[in-house]
Amino acid sequence: MTRTALLGALVATAMREPRHFGHLVTRKVRFLRRYRWVQKARGATTGVPSPLVLKFLLTYRCNLRCKKCMIWGHTGQCPRPHAQASTEDLDFELLRRVLRDAATFRPSLIFSGGEPLLYPHIADLLRLLRERRLHATFCT
Repeated sequence: MTRTALLGALVATAMREPRHFGHLVTRKVRFLRRYRWVQKARGATTGVPSPLVLKFLLTYRCNLRCKKCMIWGHTGQCPRPHAQASTEDLDFELLRRVLRDAATFRPSLIFSGGEPLLYPHIADLLRLLRERRLHATFCT
């Protein structure tokens, strides 16, 4: 792809989804600042800045067994002979406290799992994300 074509694609995306594009640009700038801070602070004992991304494994539940899945797939964390549907879920009160504290530094959030949309508290989680105005990605 030529530079002109890439620039055209970026402008088209910005025009079509301005809020999302603005969010992505903000994140890229924050990652660049973080990278520069890490390069400058090598070996220093100064404090570490807040994380830019938090990833949560909400549940092991899944109604599928995809071959490529990092949890239930052939090479996943739960190998085939032991592939019983686990009912262990992330404690919602713990998640609520973490998100409350994280809202101050506005990280990007990634929710994963078996199938994160099968998390029993998904409606409460979505409501919380909306209230705190947090950006999240769900890996399903």
